[in-house]
Amino acid sequence: MYTPTDDELIPTGEIWSVKNTPLDFTQPTRIGAHLHELPAVIGGYDHNFVLHKSNEAAVALTFAARVYAPKTGRIMEVYTTEPGIQLYTMNRIPDNLYSRDGKPYSPHAALCLEAQHFPDSLHQAHFPSILLTPNSVYRQTTIYQFKTDH
Repeated sequence: MYTPTDDELIPTGEIWSVKNTPLDFTQPTRIGAHLHELPAVIGGYDHNFVLHKSNEAAVALTFAARVYAPKTGRIMEVYTTEPGIQLYTMNRIPDNLYSRDGKPYSPHAALCLEAQHFPDSLHQAHFPSILLTPNSVYRQTTIYQFKTDH
């Protein structure tokens, strides 16, 4: 499931299934395999995936994502108590951004997984609440675990 946006990247307030879309990572899929199917206005992935739909106060630490780099054997797993996770694939690169060895980065050279509440939650009563009242406590846990398959 994910929270779609309109053509101006404004959240619609809906929750849609990822099934049969370029956002379907329910089976291992190369992240770049479906980039060409995404709207040009976004330029890549910049999507909030739904981990928990209910408007409950806190959830247990949950497995959210696994990224595997076959060439190096590196694995990153993400666990979080947040209800969503944003996948961003470095769609727009400043002209002056270079790697350590002086090579310019190209679009989609990296990715980011950001544990979060859903975009525009304040205006969507059916989304998990982001309201923090006086004397209440906000806690969240996100774990990024790195390992190799060697």
